[in-house]
Amino acid sequence: MKVSIIDQDKYIRIIEKNQKSITIYHTQEWLNVLKESYRINVLYIEILNQDNEILSVCPFVILKKFGFTFIGSSLRGTHTEYMGPVYLKKLDFIEKDKIIETYAKFLIDRYKPSYLQFSFPYNVNLNELSSLQHLKFVKEIKSSLLVASFDDEDVLWKSFKGRARTSVRKALKSNIVVVDSTYDNESLKIHYRMVKDNFERQGLTLSHPFILYENLLNTFAVKDNIKLFEARINNEIVASSIFLIYKNRMLFLSGGSNFKGNKYSANSLVQYTAMTYAIKNKITKYDLGGVGCTSIDKFKESFGGQKIDRVIYTKKTIIANFLQKVYLYFHSNNPLKFK
Repeated sequence: MKVSIIDQDKYIRIIEKNQKSITIYHTQEWLNVLKESYRINVLYIEILNQDNEILSVCPFVILKKFGFTFIGSSLRGTHTEYMGPVYLKKLDFIEKDKIIETYAKFLIDRYKPSYLQFSFPYNVNLNELSSLQHLKFVKEIKSSLLVASFDDEDVLWKSFKGRARTSVRKALKSNIVVVDSTYDNESLKIHYRMVKDNFERQGLTLSHPFILYENLLNTFAVKDNIKLFEARINNEIVASSIFLIYKNRMLFLSGGSNFKGNKYSANSLVQYTAMTYAIKNKITKYDLGGVGCTSIDKFKESFGGQKIDRVIYTKKTIIANFLQKVYLYFHSNNPLKFK
């Protein structure tokens, strides 16, 4: 196999011809948002066979900070669930494993990263990647809750647990109204403030900058790939959530609420509104996002859904691993921000 770095224009031409194989995180629009929001670079790599046919392309995010080099497809702390290689030919698992190994060896030999990450989508085979294990990568499973596709709101409602139905009814009786505020920058500022406050109440630091959310909405709202739904009481915003939409999937990306919103279960009505939006727009997969926090998990699980897994492989130098543990102890799971 041959490896070469390609420019952005060639990468765009390749993925435009292979739309069925890419996720929103592979699009140039998403990668541009990351570059503008986090001051990072993106490296585009292709792998060819002996006949010079392109087998795969893959974007890698690169951050250099304080003498450390972080490389990932995707990279923690960038609000990007996964990336990984895009395969341009029909390949078996062994061939894909070999391609991933080729990417990893190339990056290790050329850049000697302090931290290297591969994150794979939910629909990939979760069998052991022997190539990455041989290179001493550490495997980690990340889980999410996927709500099954429904064509009817009544069927959706009946699939909820009692807790969710009770919370939605409570919000409606409290005269909470949910509106689409995707194009309202002031609403976005309020959303960010509530999310930040929610993090701080849990003793955590919100690592994502406001400009990330601003860039996401400015980039994807015109294509209906993102929605900002907010709950109001007497025109006061009490809860707000952002949802990412691509192809047949809608993802709960970010959410927050204030004391009044919590009191009247506003977040539950926001979720219900988003799910009915998905039904009306024939979106077949509704993803409630990652699990791992007990209180938030109970909220998400009340809407039903099936647990799904994706896999992350990481390789760190000894000192990078130590510094990350120190950072995680004092802040949150984000290698992009060492203090």
